[in-house]
Amino acid sequence: MSNKSAVMEVMSRQRGKLLGRVAMGALPFPVLTKIFGSQAWAEGLFLGIFAGLLDQWIMLTGIRVTQSYYVSPRKGLLRFKLFTLLRLINATAFIFLVIRLKDLTGGLVMGFLLIHIIFIVVLITLTRRKDGVKKGE
Repeated sequence: MSNKSAVMEVMSRQRGKLLGRVAMGALPFPVLTKIFGSQAWAEGLFLGIFAGLLDQWIMLTGIRVTQSYYVSPRKGLLRFKLFTLLRLINATAFIFLVIRLKDLTGGLVMGFLLIHIIFIVVLITLTRRKDGVKKGE
């Protein structure tokens, strides 16, 4: 199985597992920040993680939905554009949230970036496991 098809299979069929692992990987950060740091940073991290998870859910749902249109690529492209528009609306709402909540800006941006970094790490891990690549290779 090629690496590209393994990534697409993981992203489309294991969407719940993927998002669950990403969420569980990111959850300790706002909790530890609240315990050892400031309340504002913990709230900002939590909101940033939530916005990032929403963005990734829209992306993964779009991939799953548009894959079913391989017979009719034009309809699939229209669906893909719809989900791209939804992601753009989500990004715009996130930017307005960052502007509105001035005290939480650092945490919001860090949480959003953190969730995407964890997403990439989990995706690489699941894809390697799917391809049967062992540790150290």
